Amino acid sequence: MSNHYLMRKPLDIEKVKEVLASEEIRKDSSPAVLALTGIVFALLEEIVELRKENEELRRENEALRAENTMLKEKVRELEIRLNKDSSNSGKPPSSDGLKKPPAQRSLRERSGRRPGGQPGRKGITLQFSENPDRIIEHPVETCNQCGLSLKDTAPDKI
Repeated sequence: MSNHYLMRKPLDIEKVKEVLASEEIRKDSSPAVLALTGIVFALLEEIVELRKENEELRRENEALRAENTMLKEKVRELEIRLNKDSSNSGKPPSSDGLKKPPAQRSLRERSGRRPGGQPGRKGITLQFSENPDRIIEHPVETCNQCGLSLKDTAPDKI
C-alpha cells in the first residue's frame, strides 16, 4: 500500500479516513493497529474542529484589524481637532477657552548670575551739583485737586 498522499500539505482528512476504513487496514485485526486507527480517527476529528476554530479566529482577527484601523484614524482626526486653537486655525480667540499657550522660553543658557549689577562693580550715580549751569523754574498755576488758580498765592503757602 502506498501512503504518499498522507504526506501532502494541507492534510486531506477525508482521504485519510478513507484509507483507515479500507479493507487492507481491517484485514490486519491486531489490537495495536485497531487502537492506533481509533487514535488517528480521534486526532482527525480534532484537526477538523481546530481548522474550523482557526478559520473563525482568522475572520474575527480580520474584522478586529479593520475596526482597529478605523479607530486609529478617528483618534488621529480627534487629536488634530483637539490641538487646534486660534493661532493655528481659523477659529476665533474666544474659542480657545481658559487654556493659555505656554510662555516662550529663552533658548539662552543661564549663567548662574543674578540680574543687575554684579558684586564688586563700582556704581556711578549722578551727583547733585552745588553750582548748576542753569536753573529752570516750573511755576504751579492751578491746584491739582480743586483746579483753583494759584497765581496770587505765595510760594511758601503752596
